[in-house]
Amino acid sequence: MERRLAGQASEGALSKVGAAIEAQLPTMTQVQGGGCSEGHPVMVVEDDPDIRECIQMLLEDEGFNVITAANGREAEQELMSMDQPCVMLLDMMMPVMNGWELLEELRRTGRLVGGLRVVVVSASPQDVPTGPVACMRKPVRAEQLLATVRQYC
Repeated sequence: MERRLAGQASEGALSKVGAAIEAQLPTMTQVQGGGCSEGHPVMVVEDDPDIRECIQMLLEDEGFNVITAANGREAEQELMSMDQPCVMLLDMMMPVMNGWELLEELRRTGRLVGGLRVVVVSASPQDVPTGPVACMRKPVRAEQLLATVRQYC
């Protein structure tokens, strides 16, 4: 079954960031398990609501528990009240607290050293920070996103 999750997002948002997510997803009878084997959530930190919702729906369809935040400050608050996520998908350009500021705070508080895995999802190769993070370049294909999340969860 072919599914275009980004088709649910506004055209303006998609053209603005080029983040159309397309996938060939298996039918439910073909899915072999899903989600984090240890029950930890995936955290998605993305200011664009259309992209954030598309990623959340894709991951939830695959059995992952997903926590979302619209900026670094919201992510920081969520992290204080939850178990450690298996991975954080982090946009860098956000209002209030951007991705670089959140990463600096995570370093300062020791969360990165403590095992929090971060995957930066960015449209610009200049956005790639150093340290214990991986990077995926937008636009991200659904199968690439799922493979990356499964690698950490």
